[in-house]
Amino acid sequence: MKEHGIDIEKIKKEEEEVKGKCMICFSRDAEYKCINCGKFVCLSCFWKMLGICKNCITEEMMKRWKEKQML
Repeated sequence: MKEHGIDIEKIKKEEEEVKGKCMICFSRDAEYKCINCGKFVCLSCFWKMLGICKNCITEEMMKRWKEKQML
């Protein structure tokens, strides 16, 4: 089934339940999945506003975020 050109059934099959330990710190339970690399990560290792883990955030992204916070 396609909606707006997107195969909904394919997306549903690709969705995985986030479970287990964080794949970065290995100490806390994973709560999120990085949209860039697909790792299951905990809140401490995840940039919720960006949807990516701390390993995937670039220096440029970090610089822009810090500049916005100073405003």
